[in-house]
Amino acid sequence: MALNGSTCKHYELIGRRLKNARLERGLSIDQLETKTSISADELTSLEAGYKRPSAEQLIKLAACLGILLSDLFRVDEGF
Repeated sequence: MALNGSTCKHYELIGRRLKNARLERGLSIDQLETKTSISADELTSLEAGYKRPSAEQLIKLAACLGILLSDLFRVDEGF
């Protein structure tokens, strides 16, 4: 499925928020991989906004990072 520009920006924003939450908690990609069973390559792609995260991935990541799913979808920053 091709992603349009607007959709890509949404994934980039979610990815930035995931990365910021990970870094704020002092976790490396490898540590997050261990905690979530999501591969390091997949996490890197999600954080860069290159891939569409599944609901399952978002739930795992939010739980591991101690954030609410709604934090990933806030309506600020042009979302």
